[in-house]
Amino acid sequence: VLHLSAQPVRCGVSIRHRLAGRKSLTFHDLEGEKLMMIYRGWNCELDKLRNELQLNYPKIMIEDFHFFDMEVFNRCENSNDIIVACDLWQQAHPLIRVLPVEWDYSMDYGLFHAPEPSEPAQHFLDAVESIMKSDNGI
Repeated sequence: VLHLSAQPVRCGVSIRHRLAGRKSLTFHDLEGEKLMMIYRGWNCELDKLRNELQLNYPKIMIEDFHFFDMEVFNRCENSNDIIVACDLWQQAHPLIRVLPVEWDYSMDYGLFHAPEPSEPAQHFLDAVESIMKSDNGI
């Protein structure tokens, strides 16, 4: 993975969800709700969040999914469940609103690539890395 940023973990809700009008959410707001999370082992920071939820907030029901794609965002919107998300996915679905949550979790965001990328892919990764370094003053 070519690391691009660390994104705060947020929650996505349907624009028709009872929490959609909130400016931010708390753990207690999520009680009684089904929280859609990518499966355990995909991201260690999300696994820490899952552990905290299971230990301290048993009224929050966790439903696993296997991949962030349009099907899972559609399922979130249609079921009125809540999905773990990040700000970058605000535009992923027009009927889902991404809200900050009063917790201190983040997830790495970047470009996945083969362990040994092809030459054109490596040129692309080098160009992105160069831009990232110049934008960050590194």
